[in-house]
Amino acid sequence: MNVKIDFIRVSYFYVGVLVPVSVLIPLLIGALRRVYEQPGLRPIFVYLIVSGVTNMLAKLLGAAHLNNLPLLHIYTIVEFLLLLAYYRHSLAGKLPVGLVWGLGLAFPVVAVLNFLLLQSIFAFNSYPRALASVLIILLSSYYFLTEDSRNGQPQPDRWINFGLLQYFGSATAIFAFYNLIIKYSSFQGQVVIGVLHATLVLIMYALLSVGFRQTRRSG
Repeated sequence: MNVKIDFIRVSYFYVGVLVPVSVLIPLLIGALRRVYEQPGLRPIFVYLIVSGVTNMLAKLLGAAHLNNLPLLHIYTIVEFLLLLAYYRHSLAGKLPVGLVWGLGLAFPVVAVLNFLLLQSIFAFNSYPRALASVLIILLSSYYFLTEDSRNGQPQPDRWINFGLLQYFGSATAIFAFYNLIIKYSSFQGQVVIGVLHATLVLIMYALLSVGFRQTRRSG
């Protein structure tokens, strides 16, 4: 029994404190490298800021015993638009501009229609999150299919795409079936899923940090 309680306590600290705070690592490296001054990497830097702020707001709402899932619905839209802005630069000349604009317009509409017609804004938005994940997987895969190899040259975009593909590729199933997981799995099972997702986030932060580290400092 004590082992189970200790596992849950450690898991709460890991998921609720350690991993969210770890976003400061890529942000610090990105700030030192001034990636915010580079149009191609600025969306990823802003994405990390938005992720960190959203986590903090979610914790505050949770502490106040308020439903924080409406925040996730908004975050999903902002997250996708920021990552799409990244791919608009990293896949410039390889991705039709019309497709980028089409996705940028269509996805927010789909996400809004989802909480108006399908899933309550107070419930986990499994459909938009899974859809966004699949689209990011396709974009990151397309990056690797079309990337230009530059031996001996720093390739921050490669590491960033490793991070995005690792996270979204691994978390898509969690997003798609999250409501079923909550409904049918045990409390311990839900904790394990939370730890797994947090670990995927931590790995993504680590890979984004490597990408930022390989960026030449501007200025």
